[in-house]
Amino acid sequence: MLKKFGQNLNLQCLRTLLKFKKNNDVLNMFECIRNAKKVLLLYPKEKELTDIIKKDFEKFRQHFKDAEITRVLFNYENTKKKSKNNVFYYQESDITFLGNLNKKIKTDLLKNNYDIVIDLSLPFNYINTYIAIKINAPLKIGFNHEKRDDFYNFVIRLGQDHSMNNALQVLFRYLNI
Repeated sequence: MLKKFGQNLNLQCLRTLLKFKKNNDVLNMFECIRNAKKVLLLYPKEKELTDIIKKDFEKFRQHFKDAEITRVLFNYENTKKKSKNNVFYYQESDITFLGNLNKKIKTDLLKNNYDIVIDLSLPFNYINTYIAIKINAPLKIGFNHEKRDDFYNFVIRLGQDHSMNNALQVLFRYLNI
């Protein structure tokens, strides 16, 4: 209960700060995708959605041939997984009582500069949205959701089919442009 309250309060504060931060820079999305050197993929918390994305990971490698791809995944096992090889793991015990990631994981993630952040969550995922907000990437891509739309500069709206397979097809179609 306290985590949800903390997360909602934090989102409201970040949304308010965003209104005061005027950014009128025009971003050439196609050039940003084509020239990306570092890409951050934020996986959904739901295991079944993550498993679908893992099967299609090679497609991300094809789209970002020259880029270093870093992934953030929720650890479903109770064992402590060590973050390595451009894969960051977090689990429930890494989330503070106010709903944010602990300081060590945040610091490790934020010390890197990324050209693109892609939030692959379909349902709202506070941790992914928080990371995307805090990472200073020029291009932030996410799927449409009223709680996070304000924080991304490229929002993908899906049609009737809200499956992960369809979402990935639409995303890859945009990445091919």
